[in-house]
Amino acid sequence: MTRANEYRSRLLASRAGRAFVLLGFIAILSSAIVVVLELSLDLFLNHPAWIPEGKPLWTMRRVYQRNRDWIQFNPRSARYDPEVSYTLRPGTFSFTSLEFETGYHVNSRGFRDDEASLRSPEIIVLGDSHAMGWGVDQEETFPQLLEQQSGAVVLNAAVSSYGTAREVIMLERLDISSLRTLILQYSSNDYPENRRFAEHGFSLPIMSRHDYARLCDYNVRTSHYRFGDYALTLAAPKVRAFADRRRYDPRNLPNRLPDEVAAPTDEEEARLFLAILNRALLGSPRIRVVVLELNSYNMNDDRFVTALAGIWGRKGEPRPYELQTLDVSRVLGEGDYYTLDDHMRPSGHEAVAAALLEILGSPRSFPRDRGRVAAPRESPDARGARMTSWIAGLSILTR
Repeated sequence: MTRANEYRSRLLASRAGRAFVLLGFIAILSSAIVVVLELSLDLFLNHPAWIPEGKPLWTMRRVYQRNRDWIQFNPRSARYDPEVSYTLRPGTFSFTSLEFETGYHVNSRGFRDDEASLRSPEIIVLGDSHAMGWGVDQEETFPQLLEQQSGAVVLNAAVSSYGTAREVIMLERLDISSLRTLILQYSSNDYPENRRFAEHGFSLPIMSRHDYARLCDYNVRTSHYRFGDYALTLAAPKVRAFADRRRYDPRNLPNRLPDEVAAPTDEEEARLFLAILNRALLGSPRIRVVVLELNSYNMNDDRFVTALAGIWGRKGEPRPYELQTLDVSRVLGEGDYYTLDDHMRPSGHEAVAAALLEILGSPRSFPRDRGRVAAPRESPDARGARMTSWIAGLSILTR
């Protein structure tokens, strides 16, 4: 080997050695950054009061949301249902998160209530996780507080992530012979489900048992913490999103509008809601309906209930039952919600229960059947005729 070739070989070996050392240093430094980031995120997630307001808080909420358990996709707490995708699993179980640890007692119909409440309830509460009581113990939910304070038999028939469509489907399974008041908790994410329900002739497309099993498998995997999960969520969201898609992410369900569909106006949401509700309650004039809207992180306002009351008050609109609305933005504050989780603390449920009690009347003054003869249920033809104006009103939504 010539001296020039020997020099070149040594130079290449030296460069390769330096490159290897540099790569090793970068790998160690990157690992150290990941460890520090993960430990820092874990510290703040376990001490949410330390998180500064603004962007840091919303960033930590995103990390939390991506790694939390979803009660409707956990085989211990939910089961497949061919008509509504899932219900809660009958029995007793616990549901925990970073900010709470709660117990559930689920009756035979899949609701977070006792068996006695299924028998001729006077008040039924329909809604999603906010009314179900995600984040609070069973006796702290506003339906249970309402029962305790009113003396009426109240059934909490709310299930996590249900929209109005699935709520009224579940209502058909219940004994409403003594029903006097129906409380419907609406949420801003109900519209996509309600729209699909109307577009399919008031029949909701339901996922298969296989797809539900895949969702449960995904949820079990992602809610089981592994070191580095928080850092990966924050530092590499695209990588995490790719992994989510491969694992059938429940947040990628068709629970939102297609990109080409414009967001609805408040009136469109309210009119669609009433179309579904009227279809379920025609022929039940003795029922009083109370509607309230509860949203995540106290993002509550009066726009939906105001639109609802406006439509209801117009001349010529059908009024098959008594309707009242409750604006919860008047009674709820930031402190009534958890810091990381998007649901209410016990104080929020207390405020909602007090506001509902004020609407419904003093304890034990709820309207009961005092010898009145209930109006007969209308025939399908009569129901169809009375629904004509409401279905026509959907044309702007279903073009």
